[in-house]
Amino acid sequence: MSTIGVLLKKDLMEQARSKKVIILAAVFAFLAIVSPISAKLLPELVKSLSGQSGIVITVPEATFINSIDQFVKNISQLVIFVLIFVVAGAVSDEKTRKTLELVLVKPVSRTSFVLSKFAAYFLTISMSFFASALVCYFYTVSIFESFSLVNFLMVAALTLFYVLLVIAATIFVSTIAKSAAVAGVVGLFSSFVFSSILGLFSATADYSPGCILSHYPELIMKGWDAKFMPPAALSIALIAGFIIGAVVVFRGQEIER
Repeated sequence: MSTIGVLLKKDLMEQARSKKVIILAAVFAFLAIVSPISAKLLPELVKSLSGQSGIVITVPEATFINSIDQFVKNISQLVIFVLIFVVAGAVSDEKTRKTLELVLVKPVSRTSFVLSKFAAYFLTISMSFFASALVCYFYTVSIFESFSLVNFLMVAALTLFYVLLVIAATIFVSTIAKSAAVAGVVGLFSSFVFSSILGLFSATADYSPGCILSHYPELIMKGWDAKFMPPAALSIALIAGFIIGAVVVFRGQEIER
């Protein structure tokens, strides 16, 4: 087995021992089930409350779009918050525990060490995400009506690009920072930048990863559109940039003993 393969196995085992994999799977599974159910029940709840208060509120009939809306918003807000603090200590925790010097011995390179961190989290997050997306799809179809699985999977893939971008930024900061708390705070700020701030300026709005989160109903209803290519390409490029940046920074650091 290659060096990076050994490190990847080590990181996956550490995630399992620390219950991080269970936490990720549980959060994703919970939101996959709750999103379509809440989309169905929320209008009924609003109607019942409006009747009791004497104020009549007209609520549109819930559709499968409302379920997907709940799913995407939960992923981009609540799940992102959980994921950031799960991965914030990816590298900084090893510095704090003074275990790096035990790992970074020949033939283990610093490049392999960093790449294995990204690969391990990307793998577990991607698997948990797509499993939850499929659960959400089939729950939505059973509650509402059938719609294109292909279009939904494209929405899921684009949403995953955004999730992995925030995770990549957080791990990059974890490589620089001395504590997981700092990496977590900067990771949260990066999610705000990618989802909101870049979309405020006309020069960057069409390239903003947040464009994916705000225009996915069009993708569900009409299928692929070329306008989704720039934010997807930028997300992939930034992910690669954060990985390369983390490798470069880590290779130049002095490891405290």
